[in-house]
Amino acid sequence: MVLWRRGLLSERVVVEGTIFTGGELKKAAFAFEDGVIVELGTVGKLKGDVMLDFGSKVVLPAGIDIHVHFREPGLVEKEDFYSGSVAALYGGISCVFDMPNTKPASVSVAHLEAKRELAESKSVVDFGLYAGLMEGNLSRVQTLSSVCDGFKVFLGSSTGSLLLEVDHVSSVFEAVSGLDRPIMFHAESEGFLQRFCREEENLLDHLAARPSVCEVSAIDQVCAAAEGCDVHAHICHVSSAEGLESLSRRPKNVSCGVTPHHVLLDPEGGFCCPGFGKVNPPLRLLYDRTRLLQGLVSGEIDVFESDHAPHLREEKCADVFDEVPCGMPGVETLYPLLLWQVREGRLSLARAIELVCDAPARLFGLKKGRLEVGFDADFIVVDMDRPVCIDGSSLHSRCGWSAFDGWYGLFASDVFVRGTHLLVDSQMHAKKGCGRWVGLGR
Repeated sequence: MVLWRRGLLSERVVVEGTIFTGGELKKAAFAFEDGVIVELGTVGKLKGDVMLDFGSKVVLPAGIDIHVHFREPGLVEKEDFYSGSVAALYGGISCVFDMPNTKPASVSVAHLEAKRELAESKSVVDFGLYAGLMEGNLSRVQTLSSVCDGFKVFLGSSTGSLLLEVDHVSSVFEAVSGLDRPIMFHAESEGFLQRFCREEENLLDHLAARPSVCEVSAIDQVCAAAEGCDVHAHICHVSSAEGLESLSRRPKNVSCGVTPHHVLLDPEGGFCCPGFGKVNPPLRLLYDRTRLLQGLVSGEIDVFESDHAPHLREEKCADVFDEVPCGMPGVETLYPLLLWQVREGRLSLARAIELVCDAPARLFGLKKGRLEVGFDADFIVVDMDRPVCIDGSSLHSRCGWSAFDGWYGLFASDVFVRGTHLLVDSQMHAKKGCGRWVGLGR
């Protein structure tokens, strides 16, 4: 069954079993050749050089995480493209999109080309790259678009120094118009953040320093600038009920995402180390979390994204809370936590696949996220009756911890990326650098 060892990638492989295809889970089969699905059919009808049947397990599209910080270059003690992509693979993710706030920041062609070379030499899953936009490089966006898959704008200060004032949002849309690249927004207004800035001693202080009005103000500015524009804007990590309400009036070219931690965790959650819960935007209270879960179910939220942002345990457990960096790991637990919500009856499987597979692929025009003819053979195999208790020390991010210790997830036992069997019975068989830049397909 270990296809890459036997050189079977160019042969016709048929997968039979309980498969999510055509919007539902059913007994079905599909065939792939050269990493691409070439035929769909019923069990027993398709012929191939290799026949795979995973028994009572289900076969689902592999996930796509559009929001990771793999920290390379410059912060590789926290993560790099190899460790981060291995974590993604174990989490059932076949493709990730890396954010630009590294050291140096990815704000020039040279920086992006250097980052791509690092990723191509290390990543075990496919990847895309964002270029960071600020006032100083808006005149170069056309050149940047040739080496990136999207743009990232920080409207409020977070990790790193990238920042663009809300007043320049319209200029960003004008600059990116016609380039067929989405703009991802960290939607917190810097002006409001400065107004509420204070010393912080705990997570409730952090929440008070970044109230929902910071998010709502930035969302409103982005939606107003996007109206009538040909550029797609994505609001990252919506965290508040008020933010989601504001997005109910958004134009059609604006989408939004939410993270597992904003849906499932809150500042009174009893973290073993309070710094584990320090993120931007902040963790909010039960009302907000409940509303975000409703948005996942109803379709108001388009994408489930991790905002994987690892820091070392000693940094997150620093004695002075005000000095604790913001961010938490999440790429490995993104899909498993979502499938656990499905198993618990809070979310349909169809909505889960839409959130973490299909919608992210459509956002970037990828032939991924579906088990359909013409799409990459990116898929995972999961035992839906075998939940795993999450233990951060046994996960694969270099940081070695998780805010979801003690939670349950449904993890893939097998993962295929472009038809190559990279995770086999929960054991990795991927070669460093086997991942591919998705920009090569444009």
